[in-house]
Amino acid sequence: MNVNKQTLFAVALLGSLAFNIFLGGFLLGKFLGHPHFPHDGHPPKRGMPPPEFAILRELSPESRDKIRPFLQVHREAMHAEFRKMQQAQQAVFEQLTTETFNAATLATAFAQLQQERVKVQEIMSQFLINAAGQLNRDERFILAKSMRRGPGDEPPPPPPPPMD
Repeated sequence: MNVNKQTLFAVALLGSLAFNIFLGGFLLGKFLGHPHFPHDGHPPKRGMPPPEFAILRELSPESRDKIRPFLQVHREAMHAEFRKMQQAQQAVFEQLTTETFNAATLATAFAQLQQERVKVQEIMSQFLINAAGQLNRDERFILAKSMRRGPGDEPPPPPPPPMD
């Protein structure tokens, strides 16, 4: 079997890209705090943040009120980017299941998916930066703890006493 360097490079590139996308998807899923609904299977109660902002659920209603304007601004951008990311995921799926497989087209679809995931992460990061600027130290502590937890983990411990 004669395998040239170009074929090996293409296989290595696709493998690396697939691994990076898998890792990015895993981290994004952990960051966004899925599942979409609480464990009882019902939609969040009114006033609760949307699923992509599940880390805010640990905050008090007063704290959420402080950041609600930022949430409304970023929610629209986030939904638009999620739709683009879903379209990119669909393009990857279509390339993987097509009769006439084309590695270059699949690589392009994966690259587009990766770009959309990065955009979603950028929007989430900017929202968290803006939101954290509106919170006090104890509220930021709750936010930080909820970011470290995975879906289904226990709620964070109470914040440490304020430093005088």
